[in-house]
Formats: sequence, C-alpha cells, structure tokens
Amino acid sequence: MKTIWAFLALILTVSVSLAQNDDKAPKLLGIADGFGMKFAIIQAQLTGRSEPVQYYLGEGQELGELGIVKIDPAKGVVNLKAVGKDTSLAFDGPTETQPTDTSEPPVIRFRSVNLIAAIRMYADFKGKTVLQHPRVPKTTFSLTSRARTKEEAAEAFEVMFREQKIATIPDGEHFVMVVPFALTNLVTPKAPAFAITNSLVPAVIPARSINIFGSTIAPIVQIYADFLGKKITDFPAVMNQKEFPCCATVSFLQSCPL
Repeated sequence: MKTIWAFLALILTVSVSLAQNDDKAPKLLGIADGFGMKFAIIQAQLTGRSEPVQYYLGEGQELGELGIVKIDPAKGVVNLKAVGKDTSLAFDGPTETQPTDTSEPPVIRFRSVNLIAAIRMYADFKGKTVLQHPRVPKTTFSLTSRARTKEEAAEAFEVMFREQKIATIPDGEHFVMVVPFALTNLVTPKAPAFAITNSLVPAVIPARSINIFGSTIAPIVQIYADFLGKKITDFPAVMNQKEFPCCATVSFLQSCPL
C-alpha cells in the first residue's frame, strides 16, 4: 500500500510540474505602464492556433478568447480571461517593484518578447506608424526602463534595437522605418507630403482605426485598394497564398493619425 501511495504522489508531483511548464498555458512576458498607457504582453495558444502567439493588449481590451481584465504594475500581476477561464499571471523572471511615489517615472519591463510585440510598443511610445523591413531579424527582446517621457521611452526602444543591429529611420511626420543595419544605405525615406483628396478617404484617419492581426494577404490588399480608390487587376493571384510565401499572415497597427 505504501508503494502505491508513493507512486501516486510521484504522478501528482510530475503532473504539477508539467502544468507549471506547459508551453500552451498563458504566460505574462511584459508590462508597460505610464503616460496614460497600460499594456501587457501575454503569450498564449488559443483555439485554432498551432503554436503560442504573443499578444499585446491594453487593460480592458479583448481579442477573441483573450481579454485583459486588470493590470497591477506594482505587483507585476495581470488578471485576464483566456479561453473562458479567469487567470492571474505574475511576471516571469527578475523584476523591479514599481515605486508608489507618483513622482517616480513609470516602468516598462518585458523579456523574451518577439519582434511584433516590441515594434507595437515602440510605435505607441514613438507616436508613429512603423514601416518594418521584411529582412529585420526575427529575434527576441528584453528591456527594463524608467523613462520619464514618451520620448525617453521611445529612445530606450531605439537603443534596444541598435543593440540587435536594427536601425530606426524617420520617414516624414507620421512614419519611422525599422531596418537592419546592413541595409540602411539601400532605403530612402519617401513619405508623401500631399493631402488626401479622394472623397472615399477621410482627411484624417484617427489613430488605431486600422488594427489588423494575423490576417491573410487577400483582405489586406483589398483594404489597401479601397483606400487608394483603385481596383485590383489580378485578384485570383492574390488569393493564392503560394504566390506570397513571405506573407502567410499580416499584422498592422496604425499608431498615429494619417
């Protein structure tokens, strides 16, 4: 009997260990808080996904089966709903405790986040839409910053990118290009300096009015054509994903008015 109980205890111990290290379970990878912004980076594998995805969501925001209920930056804890379940996640890894003194700068802290999440945060702090070069390396990023202004926060991201040999190049008033160091001499900022006159397009498109995540290429091309007021000449080819092996899915977040 003692042998049976010992065996059951071993099974329970292994099960708990596996649950704590389950790659499919949601994980908190980062928190950004300050300047009227409060976001969390959650890695989760939702229904229909073949692998975990990193989601950059604000407090109170929902995306499918995932929703951020509350973010507590001081404790490094995020309450969320994932696949119909209430979950509380703590920041994984060494962290700094955010000071209670409101005169102290806000804290940005994350680790091992992917390029998409890092660029989305950078775009929000920079207040510009990021134009990402397709050859930017798909690496991961970690950062802890006590920036006092959005400008300082954006600079912290730019330093982080430079450490990975990634350059940030201003492109007009509303855009910034993110390009590998090796290709900086091959790109030229060409932001148009003309007013939109097409009656189908508002004079000013508000920030976050375009928020696309993980879409296929076909509807993106259709949206682009609609904004230009033009027609697609070879739509069947666009629908064929084999024609676009580099663009199986597309994500785009407009971070400033256009």
